[in-house]
Amino acid sequence: IKYMLHIQNFSKNYQIKQLTEVDLDEMLLFCQENATYYHYHPAQVTKELLKKGLFDIPQNKSYEDKYFVGYYEKDILIALLDLIDHFPQDHEAYIGFFMMNMAYQGSGRGTAIIDELINYLRKTGYQKIRLGIDKGNPQSEAFWTKHQFKKNRRRSPRWYIYLFTNGIVFIKKSVKKNSSYRVLYSFFCFFINKIFEKVSLVSFFDRIIS
Repeated sequence: IKYMLHIQNFSKNYQIKQLTEVDLDEMLLFCQENATYYHYHPAQVTKELLKKGLFDIPQNKSYEDKYFVGYYEKDILIALLDLIDHFPQDHEAYIGFFMMNMAYQGSGRGTAIIDELINYLRKTGYQKIRLGIDKGNPQSEAFWTKHQFKKNRRRSPRWYIYLFTNGIVFIKKSVKKNSSYRVLYSFFCFFINKIFEKVSLVSFFDRIIS
């Protein structure tokens, strides 16, 4: 039996809205405020990247299985969530993206949002939640570990991680010192995006909720 999700049940405390291309400008401003996340993420945030995220679905899944939603409090965007239904297995949910409004981080809202989501998925019959975070991001790892998610054994080659992570940091520092490096930085990010499609720079976490 496959269970249907209803986004209005994701939270009792926030207004939930399925996001579309109309919301891309608001999403871009929201994401640009989160410098910490994109310090560890290989790709620069752009409207094109967010649009791709709105429509990206795993193989053999349909758009009916994807919930890219915004959490609103009095018309203020509090959080973004991208969830894939019944993936990678039936009775499992995959969180592809979660980001809190920087102004509300540390307020307990993120914890409340995830707790509500977990409780709803459990009551609906789901058994496991999976997610991936950028390797080396201590803030994200601490947040999900606090919610009893455990890192699984799937790993990426260490030399890829070392090359890409240190390359990004080096070029970012160079850009700050010399604006002429911006072209190099843009090229490097384009190169990283292409490689990122083939090589996982993500740590995967699971939580059993049944």
